[in-house]
Amino acid sequence: MGKSLNYPYDTVFNACIKAIEDCGFKIQSQYKKSGKITAHTKFSIWSWQEEITITLKNIAGNKVNLDFQSECTAQFIGWGKNERNQKKILNKLNDILNK
Repeated sequence: MGKSLNYPYDTVFNACIKAIEDCGFKIQSQYKKSGKITAHTKFSIWSWQEEITITLKNIAGNKVNLDFQSECTAQFIGWGKNERNQKKILNKLNDILNK
């Protein structure tokens, strides 16, 4: 899923890191220069684990495109968990950016 945000790149990148951590997910890697953040969820009764990848691209000035991917790594069916992860992170990101 893609989303455009009207904030400086560094602001969005740092807010993404905070949003992921605030949601209780663990950051695996973060590369500000290439705009890629990878994280994973904990094991739960709903899934064994999901890998979350957020890719940021600076378009112009204060506009950043954000691409979000979440996929189950150890099971075939996500049961809607991937969409819930995405919504949870995006809601938290909006909260952080709108403070």
